[in-house]
Amino acid sequence: MSKLEIDFNFYSEYHSHKLNKIIHIFCIPLICFSLFIFLNYIPYSVQIYNTENTVLNVILNLKSSFILYTLYILYYLYLSPKLGLICGLFYLLILISGNLFYYYVNNAWIYSIIIQISSWIIQILSHKYIEGNSPAFIEGFIQSFLTAPLFIVVEIMEFITKKNYITRVETEADYIEVIE
Repeated sequence: MSKLEIDFNFYSEYHSHKLNKIIHIFCIPLICFSLFIFLNYIPYSVQIYNTENTVLNVILNLKSSFILYTLYILYYLYLSPKLGLICGLFYLLILISGNLFYYYVNNAWIYSIIIQISSWIIQILSHKYIEGNSPAFIEGFIQSFLTAPLFIVVEIMEFITKKNYITRVETEADYIEVIE
């Protein structure tokens, strides 16, 4: 099994109920959005090109949030170029939204804290009361944080297109086949 198959197998075991998946589809992007805002408060940035357009300045200013985004997307491209590209586009929109929120909303960090805490509480309660298990990060902390953003993009793609990008075949070995 590939690394992608192993990670999806692990993460899928904790996310089988449809309502729990829907909650994660909303909460994980919100967590990423608020994390990007938090990272913008780290006093590091490189201005690629300075323009009169404020929106372009926000996009062309490499901050810590962009570095985290880049590391995740490079990892996803390594696992699967097709899925990595789709994740790159999806999370780029979230990154740009978070950066714009940071620049245009006073005390954006307060909203970020509220979003972070609320999203985590909702997901943990979803696991306890809907899924009937503990969150995946309890057993595999790093694996969960690397896989969750990719997992929900695949779930969204499968919902929108009604096409399986990853076929989950439940057998005794919990085998998962990746369709490319």
